[in-house]
Amino acid sequence: MNFAASPVLELTLPVWRSRFLHYVFVAGFGLLLGRAVYLQGLNNDFLQAKGESRYSRLMEVPANRGRVLDRNGEALAISTPVKSIWAIPGEAHPGPRQLARLAVLLEMPQAEIEKRLADTGRDFVFVKRQISPEVAERVASLHIPGLFQNREYRRYYPSGDVMAHVLGFTGADDIGQEGVELAFQERLAGKPGSRRVIKDRLGQTVEDIESIKAAQDGNDLTLALDARIQNLAFSQLKAAVAQNRAKAGGVVVLDIETGELLALANFPTYNPNNRSKLAGTQLRNRAVTDTFEPGSTLKPFTIALALEAGRVRPESVIQTAPGTLSIGGATIRDAHVERSLTVAQVIQKSSNVGAARRGTRPRVSGRGRREGTAVSQLAADRAGDDVLRTRHRGLIGAARARLQRVRARRRAGAPLAGARGRTARRSASHGSQDGGSGSRDAGDGSQPRRYRTPRPDRGLSRGRQDGYRSQAGKRRVRG
Repeated sequence: MNFAASPVLELTLPVWRSRFLHYVFVAGFGLLLGRAVYLQGLNNDFLQAKGESRYSRLMEVPANRGRVLDRNGEALAISTPVKSIWAIPGEAHPGPRQLARLAVLLEMPQAEIEKRLADTGRDFVFVKRQISPEVAERVASLHIPGLFQNREYRRYYPSGDVMAHVLGFTGADDIGQEGVELAFQERLAGKPGSRRVIKDRLGQTVEDIESIKAAQDGNDLTLALDARIQNLAFSQLKAAVAQNRAKAGGVVVLDIETGELLALANFPTYNPNNRSKLAGTQLRNRAVTDTFEPGSTLKPFTIALALEAGRVRPESVIQTAPGTLSIGGATIRDAHVERSLTVAQVIQKSSNVGAARRGTRPRVSGRGRREGTAVSQLAADRAGDDVLRTRHRGLIGAARARLQRVRARRRAGAPLAGARGRTARRSASHGSQDGGSGSRDAGDGSQPRRYRTPRPDRGLSRGRQDGYRSQAGKRRVRG
């Protein structure tokens, strides 16, 4: 049998078809070659970035927060290095014994750890933050895959609950939440840096390539507080609250010469180093936020001002009966009705009426002038209050203007209103008047005697002048 003579083998393809397939394969290989040259030679940034993303990481270098110092340089708040444990939920698979040991080291329930590691919807999750470096080393010795560590800083307050309300505290991200830590956040907080490292598939740092940006630590802050005075004030406040069975208390110590705050303490307080059981009432800075009614503590200041001005003496008697005093729409009452008290007894018995009467009781001087309408008026005059002075000047000026108009009418010989012709008859009998002067016939042929009408601001005593001006002012007001 001759297989070469088979009709199937005798069939041949057209020449153009084979050439077409040849050209297609050549063009395909050319495209692949051009793409390879483009990616690896001309534009290799994309592949390089994809390759580096598999092993290169840009890590943040935390900055050290600035210290808070007292006026003597004693540290009130410092930052200590700590570690945070975090994991990738899809890659962390601890065994039963590893999980039990991890729960003991982190002081967390096993169910809570399993719940966090099972949250596959997140790229990473913190297992626990701000643990001591010693505990972090024990966790690393467990060799749990997918569990990593990060370096952070934790705020530590050596004084504990003594300065809690002044200093405040920071959160887990080392950001101020209360007190000085919050008020001076920008000054205390530093600027974090960054560095590039190479990590293996387990997340372990293999090589530190370069430092991109150096971290800038925060600035220290020096307060006017004195730690010794603060400790003393807090201990005395705590004892006073316990002795008086009070619910709370506060104390503030100031430098009377400079106004600097030397101490500020509150009770109850809290420990900023352990805020697990912190309640809202413990955060309340009562010395600053609570209103304080001074009450009878201001009476010694009122009496002291009156004694300094010489208006009263310690043995001066003040009438306090019937135990009430109405001023405007308010009524002042005494808890215990007294008839009359000396100035010393007003302070001793804390008489509201006595202190109020001393503040409104006038005194007449030896020259006949009424002085000092109130102790509060004395304080207003010392402070430069010009309201009353302007009002008095206005009344006196109005009286003077009225007198000038009277003199002008007398010079012109015109009768004054309301005089009922008395001024006209006096002008006719006494002659002409010029500037308040005139002549009177002596009746004996001698020269007429000159007379001058006394002016209200000349030739009179000071007391009579004031009386005349007061009457002139009253006439001006009625007019």
